[in-house]
Amino acid sequence: MDRITGLALTLGLLLDGQPQPASKSARLLELPGKKLALVMGNNAYPQMPLTNAVNDAKALAGALGKIGFQVDQALDCDLRSMEKAADRFIASIEGGDIALFFYAGHGIQVAGDNYLVPVNFKAKDEADAKYEAYSVSRIQERMEGAGSRVNIVILDACRNNPFRASRSAASGLAAMNTSRGTFIAFATAPGRTASDNPKGGNGLFTGYLVEEMARPGLTLDQLFNRVRERVYKSSSEKQLPWTGSSVIGDYYLHLAAGEPAAQQEARLPEPAPAPVTDPVSTAATPSQAPQPADTAEVRQRMDLMVARVSAVLSGLKALEANNRASGVNLRGDMVASRTRMEQALDRAESQLKQNQPEAASKSLHTAERDLEKLEKFLRL
Repeated sequence: MDRITGLALTLGLLLDGQPQPASKSARLLELPGKKLALVMGNNAYPQMPLTNAVNDAKALAGALGKIGFQVDQALDCDLRSMEKAADRFIASIEGGDIALFFYAGHGIQVAGDNYLVPVNFKAKDEADAKYEAYSVSRIQERMEGAGSRVNIVILDACRNNPFRASRSAASGLAAMNTSRGTFIAFATAPGRTASDNPKGGNGLFTGYLVEEMARPGLTLDQLFNRVRERVYKSSSEKQLPWTGSSVIGDYYLHLAAGEPAAQQEARLPEPAPAPVTDPVSTAATPSQAPQPADTAEVRQRMDLMVARVSAVLSGLKALEANNRASGVNLRGDMVASRTRMEQALDRAESQLKQNQPEAASKSLHTAERDLEKLEKFLRL
């Protein structure tokens, strides 16, 4: 019996247990992983150095440390140093972690893609720029592929700067798409530039971000809305921070007073009320007893995932066969995603056998992240 058939049978046989206590509305779930951050700041450019990018990185690192993040700082980096810092960061992420990347410094866009400019940047044209700077999409995709629960990318990299890949290159940074569980914030709107605020101790955007981050009980959206409002007013309506989000539910960087630190700062939407049933008809046999909402949710998610996983595995098998014929290997991050997905499904199967639907739900969530990445890769 293959894995997919086994999961389907597990779904049908193991979720008909006794009803569990109803979940609280707007409940908190246990945080399964760590809170990790990589913070970069570049000032020391030979041409047009910045004043506050390193200050911004240090200030945000301090703010994140105060709310429970493990922070790695990388300051005044050349390209190789940026790559090493990113490699360390990605290697530290495990399934269920919260991952945050912050960059302050010069940034450029080339052909609609964004690049972070190292202090040793010497590109002469667009072709050079792609290899002399670090791609924002690259760090975003690596974070999403690492299995983290929530990914946050914050870029104060829209400062007016002399690094134009060509005369036609746009100023500022380009808008970016987000995958499920990812939140992206820019210091200003796409295609616009932001203030380094040389008369102050921090850039305009990061200065307000650090202040608002110290305020507990704000969701990501609320936090950045407050920052957006303050930056817009302080810049005389010239700088308007931009965000994009595919985070489901409300995520809190900083818990309000009284919230248990061991629980996740992600409030789920209030579940729909259970249907009213006749107690006489539902008491006939244990198998006819009403199921709790969480069990029904796991059942439905597993049903949907069985077909999706089967399609992905078939697609990967066909691709690998074609690659063997051409001598090309499957991308390493896709292999890692498939391995993590299968391991998470194995955990879910085991947890269902032990009648632990909540734990199985978390494992399915981890598997879904890699499943979505593989589907995108295969264009399913």
